Amino acid sequence: MHHNHNHNKSLNPRRRIFQLIGITALGLFPLMTLASCDRLSSLGRGPADPETPPADATADATDAAIAPPKGESQNTSATADPNTTDTKTTDPNTTNVTGEDSAPLGPDTVQEVVNGASDPLTSSPVGGSNFANADLAGASLQNVQLPAADLTGVNLSGAVLSGGNLRNADLSRATLTRTNFGMVYERNQRIGPATLAGARFIEANLQEANLVEADLQGADLSKANLSGASLLRANLSNTLLAGVNLTGAKLNAINFSGADLRGVRFNDMDLTRADLSGANLSGVQLRGANLTGANLRGANLTGASLRGAIFDDTDFSQADMTAADLRETNLAGARLSGAKLRGANLSHSSLPK
Repeated sequence: MHHNHNHNKSLNPRRRIFQLIGITALGLFPLMTLASCDRLSSLGRGPADPETPPADATADATDAAIAPPKGESQNTSATADPNTTDTKTTDPNTTNVTGEDSAPLGPDTVQEVVNGASDPLTSSPVGGSNFANADLAGASLQNVQLPAADLTGVNLSGAVLSGGNLRNADLSRATLTRTNFGMVYERNQRIGPATLAGARFIEANLQEANLVEADLQGADLSKANLSGASLLRANLSNTLLAGVNLTGAKLNAINFSGADLRGVRFNDMDLTRADLSGANLSGVQLRGANLTGANLRGANLTGASLRGAIFDDTDFSQADMTAADLRETNLAGARLSGAKLRGANLSHSSLPK
């Protein structure tokens, strides 16, 4: 028993050392752990590192990393825009408002259609629009912009197109009876005449239409019916008028310079102050016409019939009047400088002294 006591006693110092080491280790471990955690924490929330990008920049960098390289297109077929319209069979420059199944368009409808394609009160054109065979009778279309539009066979009878731009439009076989292309006043504001330069009116019905001061230069009016139409001060220079019907039309101060008027009948018509310079009037009927103050300088009047016409202050300078019928006319007040009168019939006529 005494031996055991001495043995325990001899082991106590080592045991104590191990105990002390263990206690010390146990005491330092929490401190080391806390220090490590604190170090890690300080790294996460420490001062901003200029080389460390902010969260948003990291997100942008991530987005950039997944975006396709330059020059490669993305496949967006799976995310097509639901507002995109399929235009495989539609010309984006053409407004088609007619078709086999389309109903006739009234004034309100056409206004909505034109507004949808281009505000008619602005200068934005609806180039190449297709209104073929549409029913637009009585439509109010002041300042409408329809250059080069297809208006073949359209019904615009009684419509108002003052101030409109129909340059180079095709109105062949259109119904334009009493259509107003001339100047109007609306809300105390003057709206000028329509621009119809280069337009096609082949076989169109323009009976009693208002074309006062309208611009029709270079237009094709072949076989058009302009009976009773008002063309006062209108510009029809260089137009094609073969076979046109001008019976009862108002033509005072009209501009026919350079126009092709072959086959036109002007019998008993008032052409006072009309400009017919350089016009082709070969074989034209002008019997009894009033050409007071008219300009026919350089006009082609070969074989024309001018019997009984009035020529007060009329200018025939350089005109070709070969074989023209000038019977019973008074040419005393006319200017004939350089005019060709070979073979002209001047019986019972009065010539300048």
